[in-house]
Amino acid sequence: DLICEASPESETKWTWRSQHFQNQEKEIASSHRSEPIHVNRSYFGNRLETTEGNVNDKNFLVRIVPVQFKDAGVYTCSRGSNKYVNIELITVTVTTKPSGAVTEGRKITLTCSVSHVTESMRLVWINDEGKVVEEKNLMQTKQKDNSLQLIIAKVDGIRRNWTCGLFHQSSAKVFIPYYLQVNKNYTIIFTIVIIGSLALLLVIILAVVFCQ
Repeated sequence: DLICEASPESETKWTWRSQHFQNQEKEIASSHRSEPIHVNRSYFGNRLETTEGNVNDKNFLVRIVPVQFKDAGVYTCSRGSNKYVNIELITVTVTTKPSGAVTEGRKITLTCSVSHVTESMRLVWINDEGKVVEEKNLMQTKQKDNSLQLIIAKVDGIRRNWTCGLFHQSSAKVFIPYYLQVNKNYTIIFTIVIIGSLALLLVIILAVVFCQ
């Protein structure tokens, strides 16, 4: 939730500044005194919710549900010409290749990505025993790759629980658990049974012919 105290005398508005728009501010919601709240759904669609009615003498709330990776950026509440609240949203996501369930014994790549870096950060992959198996330091630069891959050469049915963690120094900022869906690799042999059945059928037919 993004919460800002509304001004009874001037316009109160929420704006969003994102790397997608070269950090230009885009107005997402505004209200002026007793007028109804104006919502701009160009960027978040129906995922953007606000305080109902007007915001006279109460907080001006903006909520984005559900939050998506692309929603990262700086959200600012302004009252008149003054910027009152600044909130920076950093998003983290986990993707897989191939996506969905994977067959036992096959290869899969787990990728943990952070939207942007504002300070020295560290991405890690942690196994089900709590051990860090991969890590990468991210610096506050315009580097293009803010992600960490974990390549599992042969998937098994035992190690299914993996966790992506984002740290600032030794302080954990977020953990994203990922459960690996594994399909068993069954090998079913029908050939021998079918050949045997055909052979038996052939013997029976020959026996009938000779009896005649």
